Amino acid sequence: MSNFTKSTLLPIVYYEYHRKSTPEVAVQNIRAAFKGDVIHVKRVEEWYSKFESGEITFEQQCDYGRRKDIDDEKIRQMLLANPKISARQMSKHLGCDHTIIAHRVRVLGLKLRKTWKRRNPPKPKDS
Repeated sequence: MSNFTKSTLLPIVYYEYHRKSTPEVAVQNIRAAFKGDVIHVKRVEEWYSKFESGEITFEQQCDYGRRKDIDDEKIRQMLLANPKISARQMSKHLGCDHTIIAHRVRVLGLKLRKTWKRRNPPKPKDS
């Protein structure tokens, strides 16, 4: 089997499920698309039964851990209270990844402090 994870294959199998493909046809389609023994009929049958019972939906699986409920006002307040706060520090308080914070800050038109420093700062020139 190739290096495909459940999070990669599940949306594809969900698509095939909604196309009303049988598990066998779904496996044929996926194998043809990815040119290999990517998934087995038994796994597709298991996922189809979970889809039918409502146990798994693609919407539940495609969140990738990102929080959608980050409050822009809270970000703004944190920056006003401490202009030197970093995205990583804010992410610890808000419980999400620092890249999401950095993106929201840019969208809001605000600025974050730089979290990196030069290792070898330029030497002043002697006149």
